[in-house]
Amino acid sequence: MRIEGTKVEKIEESRKDAKAQSVARPTASDDAVVVSARAKKLSTHATESAAAREKRVAELGSAVDAGTYKVDHQKLAERLVDEDLARWGR
Repeated sequence: MRIEGTKVEKIEESRKDAKAQSVARPTASDDAVVVSARAKKLSTHATESAAAREKRVAELGSAVDAGTYKVDHQKLAERLVDEDLARWGR
């Protein structure tokens, strides 16, 4: 399988932009918690109600069963590249 057009450059630019916008670290004498944008996004998903998740899973299951669920190959490829880069610390 060949994946083309993964826009790796855009992913790298996005990471550089995120680093540039990061919050200044507190001084050694301050007690603080710094929460990354990714952690905030994960927190939002974690607080999503169980009913909303069940509804979404049912919708996806119905689409798969009906044969109408379509995979966004571009988004999937970008996500795979992003996860691989994150795993290797890039």
